[in-house]
Amino acid sequence: MNIHVVRDEEEFLLLREEWNMIAERMEEATPFQTWEWNYHFWRCIERNFELNILAVYKGEKLVGVAPMINKDGALVFIGSDYSDYGSFIVERNTYRVISKMLKTLIEQGWSRIELRELSSRNPQTHALRRIFQNEKSAFFQQLKRTVSIPIRNYVDWEDYYKGLTSSFKKKNLNSRLKKEHEFMILDQFDSKAGEMIADIYDSRQEQRMGNSNLKLLLPFMESLHQSGLLMVTFINIGGVPKAFGLILDYKEKKYVWVTAFSPEFSGIGHLLHYYLMLTAIDKKNSEVDFMRGDYDYKLQLNGELHTNYQLILFKSVFQKYLFVIKYQIRLSLRNFVYRHKNIRKLYTKLSKYISYK
Repeated sequence: MNIHVVRDEEEFLLLREEWNMIAERMEEATPFQTWEWNYHFWRCIERNFELNILAVYKGEKLVGVAPMINKDGALVFIGSDYSDYGSFIVERNTYRVISKMLKTLIEQGWSRIELRELSSRNPQTHALRRIFQNEKSAFFQQLKRTVSIPIRNYVDWEDYYKGLTSSFKKKNLNSRLKKEHEFMILDQFDSKAGEMIADIYDSRQEQRMGNSNLKLLLPFMESLHQSGLLMVTFINIGGVPKAFGLILDYKEKKYVWVTAFSPEFSGIGHLLHYYLMLTAIDKKNSEVDFMRGDYDYKLQLNGELHTNYQLILFKSVFQKYLFVIKYQIRLSLRNFVYRHKNIRKLYTKLSKYISYK
């Protein structure tokens, strides 16, 4: 095997067909491993960061891709800040190909290599843990849990809906389904659709901690929608969109990437999930993946739990422990803010005026 490092857009474009062929044959591949996700995210959002894509060849055949970029001396997956599942793109000989990739990345001399959102369902995660189990400068950490619903287990919609508890349907669905509303799947993504999505999201974020950068993603969303990877849904009340869902559609599975609703219609999110499940079963999809966050409503929709991890490789043990200390301080401060209502309100207000990279 030999490795070629891709650092310019022209070579990135040439990888498309072979890259997607490998991803299609990967059982554990998600939309975040497609060429479209990686290329359009880099082009629309991360163009100022240097590409460091490893293309692994056996003879003239592409057998693996490491979709990496350089962020201030650290190597990360393209789009990792918005990806729910990180992975190398490798079809066969996973252990051997990944070992070759990582050897090359380490030899390049980065301050650290961050492999985020590694799914417990992906054999690569276990291979990575095995490779670095005795490496003292490696930091392996459990992140958020994820929830997926295996709708392949249900005969039809009636069979699935019957499996939901009576209390969940009574509390969240029955009365709302009777009220006037409209479920809509967007045909064409344009500036008007983008404005509606951003307005709903911003109104929802006003009640949450942190800063919203969703408007920065609108050109990326438009590119994904044009490629057929993104499905955009709305719930309209009185002809006005009050909730949206950004759903990634890949390999007969649906991935719930971003959802939001106007605060005055807090329960409308349940309607969005109702129609999403109905659509997925009607399309004979095998699974609906709600991805990160093990919230109660996902489990009440008959979801199954999984776990994400991250692996960070440091140049030295000292750097590792310095990182861990800083991480624990940030985590403690965040938890402190969450526990104190007035401080949380102040943080939320101030975050609107802070620009994040």
